[in-house]
Amino acid sequence: MSLPKPIEKMNLTEANELAEQLREKLDRWSELYYTKDAPEVEDYVYDENYADLQALEQAFPEIASPDSITQRVGGEVLAGFTKVTHAEPMLSMGRRFL
Repeated sequence: MSLPKPIEKMNLTEANELAEQLREKLDRWSELYYTKDAPEVEDYVYDENYADLQALEQAFPEIASPDSITQRVGGEVLAGFTKVTHAEPMLSMGRRFL
């Protein structure tokens, strides 16, 4: 998702509503991916929406929520997954934590 308009042209209400929509989508996608092993969107779509939410929360700190997906790491993982060491770094993961 790209934002409907530049952040600097949004008011607090617009930013808050959009952030809530993004949090709902990202929470759903995260649960489907990690807990149910049933991804609904490509990784790049998730990453774009995550970046949009981060940008909104940074521009409007008053809308940041302690339970936002941007404020936590991981979640419940489906039983049966095994730990894997990747030969190549998962670079999209690094963008969130640098």
